[in-house]
Amino acid sequence: IWSNASRQMYMLLGNGASFTSYSLGIGGVGWKVAGSGDINGDGRTDVIWHNSTTNQHGYWLMGPSGGVADSKFFSASSGYRIAAVGDFNGDGLLDEIWTSNARDLWLLTGTGSGFNSVSLGVGGVGWVAMNPTP
Repeated sequence: IWSNASRQMYMLLGNGASFTSYSLGIGGVGWKVAGSGDINGDGRTDVIWHNSTTNQHGYWLMGPSGGVADSKFFSASSGYRIAAVGDFNGDGLLDEIWTSNARDLWLLTGTGSGFNSVSLGVGGVGWVAMNPTP
């Protein structure tokens, strides 16, 4: 997924030999892709969004043709942000690590229909959560 200076968003779908570009419309101010992974266990890579200005979070569940099949957006608690996404528990579903301005760490493990949250405690002074994805 990429966008231009006018916030027009495009998705490039590859078939192994080339890419096809699809327009996704105009993106909202402040929204950024926070990561990707299979949220619902259908084998497709879904897209995680976060807006640090409005503190909203959401995801797109991708459909079989490459378009958005479903989406869900909600407000996050003030001061919290996504630090990393990946399959941290090895179950094939996307998980998220969230952190706060107070260094609280939370692991949200994917269930296929949502997330379960587990507190990881408070990070030490000087430690910063980093996204392991290059």
